[in-house]
Formats: sequence, structure tokens, C-alpha cells
Amino acid sequence: MRPVWLMVAALAVANVAWAESAPKIGFVDMQRALLETDAGKKAQQELKDRADKAQSKLKKQKDEIDGLRERLEKQASAMKAEERATLEEDYRKKARTFDNEVQDSQAELQKKEKELTGAILKDLQAIILEYGQEQNYTVILGTDTGAVVYGAKSADVTDTIVQRYNSGQASKKKEK
Repeated sequence: MRPVWLMVAALAVANVAWAESAPKIGFVDMQRALLETDAGKKAQQELKDRADKAQSKLKKQKDEIDGLRERLEKQASAMKAEERATLEEDYRKKARTFDNEVQDSQAELQKKEKELTGAILKDLQAIILEYGQEQNYTVILGTDTGAVVYGAKSADVTDTIVQRYNSGQASKKKEK
């Protein structure tokens, strides 16, 4: 009987020791955190406004190019060779210019997105680091890295990180 009690006591002690050393793991959906912070929402709106403005400008150019193409298709056979060649050259130039402006607009939007979101992500990482230390996490993973295939809702700390960011915790750290 005595060996059974010793074994039960040993298991109880081992269980307590294991519980104290068990890793505490959490994860953050960085994309969701970025989109749900006040600064992230503002950045997304600014990007949307810039994209809409660029799209409006490009639509005017595209309509002009489509008009030239349509004119070429309908009237090319009735035009003199020199007139048709001039119109075709004008069409090609405008099409190349349009393609270049589309690429430039996309590159500008990507650059602006990195600029706007970079500072927010840096602040989010600082908050995650501080939160992880405060709450004694062993590790907090980001879902954007692909490392988290599944995570229990109880391990998701995204909402807490967003709340801390929106409460101005990131800006308070910068002032210190």
C-alpha cells in the first residue's frame, strides 16, 4: 500500500512541477491587428483615396485610348495611309504612356502602403513584446508567418494588442 501512496505523491509533485514550467503560447493575427487599429483604419482609408484618385485619372486616359482604337478600327480603311500611320503612332504612344502610368501608380501605392503600415507594425511588435513579458508568455507567434496552422481562440491575443495600441500605449512608449 505504501508504494502506491509514494507513486501518487510523486505524480502529484511532477504534475505541479510540469504545470509551472508548461510553456504559455499565444498568437497574433498581424493583418487583422493592422486593419483593426485606429491608425490602420486611417491608413487604409488614405490608400483607398489615393487609389481612387489614380484610378480616375487612368480611366480618362484609357477612355481616350479606347476612342483612338475604335476610330482606327472603323475609319482606317477610309483614311489616307499617312493619316492612318499618324493615328496608329499616336495610339501606340498613348498606350505605352498609359501602361507606364499604371505601373507607376501601382508602385507608388505599394510604397505608400509600406510607409503607412511600417510604423504601425513596428509599434504593434513593441506592444506584443511588452505584453508577452508582462503575461509570462514563452512565445507569441504571428499568423502571417504561416507558423500557426491552428490556434485556440483562448490563445489569440490579437484583440488585446489592438486595444493596447488604440489606447495610445505605443505613443506613450515613444515619449519616454
